[in-house]
Amino acid sequence: MNTAYTTLFVDIGKTLNNWTSTSNGVSAAILFNSVFANGNLPVTFGNSNPVLFDISATTSTTIATNVANNDTTNPFTDNINIYGNNGGTKSSTKYGMSLISGLNQILNPSNTYVDFIVLVRYKGSNVAPVTTITQSNS
Repeated sequence: MNTAYTTLFVDIGKTLNNWTSTSNGVSAAILFNSVFANGNLPVTFGNSNPVLFDISATTSTTIATNVANNDTTNPFTDNINIYGNNGGTKSSTKYGMSLISGLNQILNPSNTYVDFIVLVRYKGSNVAPVTTITQSNS
């Protein structure tokens, strides 16, 4: 019997800047498939904006809400919310995120919530590219 994972680990081989950082470097955020219900965002979740989770913000909860499309933090047409990874872990370049079902951070191999997207943002012209992204669950 499969059960939901409780932790997601992501390693892109670099120490990350926060998603909203203005410093040169690399940032990463997670967009979970589970924030969508039948292709639509659930009205009961926040103000129904898609949510990006900044995996490097291990001491933050809500970073920004209702962020409009811009050239730095929101590449999408729709407004988004940016949440942190409060209580998350970091070991070298590997970041851990405790998955909280109340935030729709669900990875469950026994149902449709098995996918997520890792968004990578570059700031600056001399930033070395990310060459690998690894993930694991527990």
